Parts: sequence; C-alpha cells; structure tokens
Amino acid sequence: MAKAKQKNSITLFTKGSSDYIIWIVVGMLLALGLIMVLSASSATALSESGNSYKYFKKQFIAAVIGIVRNGFSIKNRL
Repeated sequence: MAKAKQKNSITLFTKGSSDYIIWIVVGMLLALGLIMVLSASSATALSESGNSYKYFKKQFIAAVIGIVRNGFSIKNRL
C-alpha cells in the first residue's frame, strides 16, 4: 500500500486561497495608511525637526516589525 504524502510546510501565498487575498488587502491598507501619515504629518515634522519624514520613518519601521513578527508567528504557530 502506498502511503499518502503529507504536506507539513505552511505556505502563506498560495494563489486562490483566502489567506492570499487577506495578505493583499492588508498590504494595500498598510500602504494607504503610510501614505496618509506622510501627507498629514510632513508639514508638522518639517517645522519641528527639519525632517519631513520623521513620523513616516517611525510608522514604516513599526510596520516592518509588525510584518516580521506576524510572519514569524504564522510560521511557528505560537
């Protein structure tokens, strides 16, 4: 009797799956949010610190950390 192969690896970006669609929507919302932070805070940041990207950099770093932590927790099923 042939044993059925079991797939133990977890895939995040399988086309056609609902996870793939959710990742696309989350990425679009994240990009839109970062653009909104940049457009809303650039004048204030420029007058406060001379760097119009001050708040955008903070939000971008937080977004990257969140994406990495999310990917880590999905892969390890904590």
